[in-house]
Amino acid sequence: MARRLTKSSDERLIFGVAGGLAEYFDVDPVLVRVVFALLVLSTGVGLVAYIVLAIVMPSQASVAARPGDVVRENVEQMQGDVSRAGRRLEGVFRGDGGEGQSGVADRGRYLAGV
Repeated sequence: MARRLTKSSDERLIFGVAGGLAEYFDVDPVLVRVVFALLVLSTGVGLVAYIVLAIVMPSQASVAARPGDVVRENVEQMQGDVSRAGRRLEGVFRGDGGEGQSGVADRGRYLAGV
């Protein structure tokens, strides 16, 4: 069976794009996140690429869906994903760690995507 490029449901911080790419290429998800971060900071293209991939990459549950349905589903799901990520990030900056994380060391790890 051929491998499919899909968003990860396990290795995700926001949309699962970096985790999906890491699973597809069999590399550490942190490495993919670092590459995206470097591309964002150097040229800004990383942010555009991440958003485009978040819209067009199917989730693992919708691999068999038509491309138009995948895009529609992803756009609808993005609102909830962004909201959850915002709440987690708010918790990290408030100091309660956000979703089970605690302490300054965990705050830095979360922000670094580790």
